[in-house]
Amino acid sequence: MNSALPVVLAFLLVPDLSMGQQPASVPSQPAPVPSPTDSAAPDQQSDYNKIVDRFFEMVKAEKYTEAAHVLIDSNPDDAYNVEKHEAVAKPLQKIRETFGPFKDFKPLVSKNLNDAVGYVYGIAIYERNPVRYEFIFFKDGTAWRMFHIDFNVNFVDEIREQAGVHIPTVPTVIQSPTATPIAPPQGTPAPEKPSPTP
Repeated sequence: MNSALPVVLAFLLVPDLSMGQQPASVPSQPAPVPSPTDSAAPDQQSDYNKIVDRFFEMVKAEKYTEAAHVLIDSNPDDAYNVEKHEAVAKPLQKIRETFGPFKDFKPLVSKNLNDAVGYVYGIAIYERNPVRYEFIFFKDGTAWRMFHIDFNVNFVDEIREQAGVHIPTVPTVIQSPTATPIAPPQGTPAPEKPSPTP
């Protein structure tokens, strides 16, 4: 028998490891996936105000997808939800296109409700217009998770409420006084009143 035959057979049966393949006897290990909260804002999870600060750092840098990750990834169940990320990132881009670059965020209200709910309400100043932002977080163990975000450019009534001013949105219409009847001109006999019938 040819002595080269066993070497050729061994070469054909041994898997090629040069392309990164592993032998069949070694189970393949999936590459470790970084935790979204690790990449988004690990040091901010203990304080919802730091999450908001980090969010606006990304907005100022015009990194809208990263800004969405800071908020959405705080909740591990939503970390890979593309629709939720786009629901935040796309409007941020549109606000930038419409109102110019982001300048600053001024929180008007920041409240911790019984260490279970964190609430931040404030005005973001853009080059051409302010935008109102509202953030609500809930506490999951020791970490704060995003529960709700809302931003709006139509908030005049909210500004009035914060300022303690009440202006009716619908103007009150005051009726003009009824006109007194005009007496008939002199020389014209007044119409006779019918006499009461007995």
